[in-house]
Amino acid sequence: MKVLHVINQLGRGGAERQLMLLQQGLEKSGIINTILSIYPDIDILADFSTPRMHYVIGKTHKFDFSTLFRMAQRIRKEEPDIVHTWLPASNLIGTIAAKIACKGVIINSVRSIDDFKAPLRLAIERMLHKYVTTVTVNSCRIRDYLIENEGLEPSKIKVIYNGLAKRYFEPVDQHVQDALFEELGIDNSVEVITIIANLNELNKCHDVFLKAASIINKQKTDTIFLIVGAGRLEYHYKKLCHQLSIDDVVKFLGSRRDVREILSITSLKMLTSRIEGLPNVLIEAMAAGVPVVTTDAGGCREAIGSNGLCGAVVPVGDYEAIADAALKILNDSSKRKAMKIQCINRAASLFSADKMVQNYLMLYEELIGPHR
Repeated sequence: MKVLHVINQLGRGGAERQLMLLQQGLEKSGIINTILSIYPDIDILADFSTPRMHYVIGKTHKFDFSTLFRMAQRIRKEEPDIVHTWLPASNLIGTIAAKIACKGVIINSVRSIDDFKAPLRLAIERMLHKYVTTVTVNSCRIRDYLIENEGLEPSKIKVIYNGLAKRYFEPVDQHVQDALFEELGIDNSVEVITIIANLNELNKCHDVFLKAASIINKQKTDTIFLIVGAGRLEYHYKKLCHQLSIDDVVKFLGSRRDVREILSITSLKMLTSRIEGLPNVLIEAMAAGVPVVTTDAGGCREAIGSNGLCGAVVPVGDYEAIADAALKILNDSSKRKAMKIQCINRAASLFSADKMVQNYLMLYEELIGPHR
């Protein structure tokens, strides 16, 4: 079986990580994978080797329509059984190119809920759905959204949860943790609350995180707040820290490759987004045994469960509710110990890489059966 994947570019994003993890697992099962990137790659993931069959189509500007024909030409040359596209731009360009190349089995992936789509984009996506074989989503909430808001037939949707590499379930050595505390200038006795999200998108809502941090800091002064991620909004959020008088307890760490290690020294993981799919950072935190406080965006509730055993889910934008939920967890040591076990168990049972790869493999085999 040959599968050709289309993605915007290979970098550190959640979809990119899932694709790289999937292609590694599929190759172990004898599946031949080709990856087409629309744009030049900004950062091949350090966790993975460069794919054996990887091509950059090289879109030069927004209206570079030659991209479609160059991609179609590559698809014809590779002769895949399946064309699998991964993100909105990839879904659009990859689906049209696959149709030009006369490929019958096309899979789109929808990985987040966006209630603020422009009417034109919504119309285009509805049109695309007519020409694809299946749409994969990484949460049931996204499936329900597509059915209710975009008129997609339920039979066309397949829910496949994100997967985690085995190393995320392995403990981090104490000396590594001690070295990290020293590097960050943090005493190992303090509570550490971490948010992991890029600083380019307003929908990650770091302002909500910082306002919650301000409330928590007034009641629990032995707490440090880590912001992992880089982007154009960093100056804006540093200015907000100053306005909230929390400069001394908030650390901007920039883009990091040691997320697993940072989670190992984290007391509580926060997510404050208003738009999400099924965030990898949540299940990575759970695999590390870290309780979570998250907004009710996309599949976040689905990721940690609604029974409160792995953390708390609060309304989008409600920084007071986020602070309150965080304080309740931090102030109850016995509850935190129980949450640690529940988090690890839930992550292992629902979000393993092996399970994710097997689910995609079953889907691929089911779809190409009629086309063989």
